[in-house]
Amino acid sequence: MFCILLPSVVSKSQVLPLSNPLPISILPCPVPGQYRVGADICGFFGETTPELCKRWMQLGAFYPYSRNHNTLGSKPQGPGQLGDDVGNASRDIMRVRYKLLPYLYFLFVKANRHGSTVVRPLHHEFPTDQTALSIDRQFLWGSCLLISPILEQGQAELAYYLPKGKWFNYFTHVLEDSANGAQKKVPVDAESMPLLHLRGGCVIVEQEYANNTHFSRQKPLTILAALDADKKANGGFFWDDGVSKGTMCNGDFYEAKIVLANNSLHLTVQHKPLSDDVPWTKVKFDKLVIMGVEGTVKSVRLRESPKDQGEDLSFTKSELVLQIELGGKGITQYDRFEVLWSY
Repeated sequence: MFCILLPSVVSKSQVLPLSNPLPISILPCPVPGQYRVGADICGFFGETTPELCKRWMQLGAFYPYSRNHNTLGSKPQGPGQLGDDVGNASRDIMRVRYKLLPYLYFLFVKANRHGSTVVRPLHHEFPTDQTALSIDRQFLWGSCLLISPILEQGQAELAYYLPKGKWFNYFTHVLEDSANGAQKKVPVDAESMPLLHLRGGCVIVEQEYANNTHFSRQKPLTILAALDADKKANGGFFWDDGVSKGTMCNGDFYEAKIVLANNSLHLTVQHKPLSDDVPWTKVKFDKLVIMGVEGTVKSVRLRESPKDQGEDLSFTKSELVLQIELGGKGITQYDRFEVLWSY
């Protein structure tokens, strides 16, 4: 798969969207079947400014193809060359991207198999929502993660739209219910990052960040679930060595389906790698975080089958968030397992 770089853009300091809003310019990729798409972050021609580059780095962290790039002869615009404010903001948002790479990887797999989109406008997911049809300053990763970037110079307020459903703030795990679609606003300042919301009914897998993917891929995994109005959620996870070509063709990959319903999570392995004795198969599930759990949870157990007595798991419960310690379960350790919580 090669990368699609959008037409070169000029750095301007007034408003990030330029002549065409940048979020919508990556929706969808102009070449069918090519999903690694992105613009030149901070602009290719002209001279950028620290604020413009900072906000563009925060937006560009969610381009499928994320690259800061400019022409010969222009002022260097690497985040570390534009001062601590730009450098620190860029580092912080790239850490978020690195945490979300397992989910992004899974989206690429689905796009490869089914022709679905990796990044999509709101109206692709909510085609009957007339408000969603007009939104061009927010976008989705897959069907689950809503991104609301800060795009204007000196912006003091971020207006965003939540389509009908339950949405959870990715950073705080706080529920923002939207019964019929809701326009919302929050104050922002120089320290603010884009807003991220996880859609109720979704399960994604994330991983701790590191300074590059060689090291981050060795970090523990977290299953992050957001329950919908029916207290259900589902998702999946795909993993291979992250380097070799043709792993989907030769069958050397791991894939699992994850379903939450009836106060339980079921993980079912749909495909196992050719060998479980290679480094990339040693990654472990460390935590399960479930948003939207009501009531007082008294116990949590993990078991391999309905007949298995299982083991008690440590957990914490605060507000609507249940965090469960999985204790480092290897991805190839079970063909299936379930986690059950009782009240």
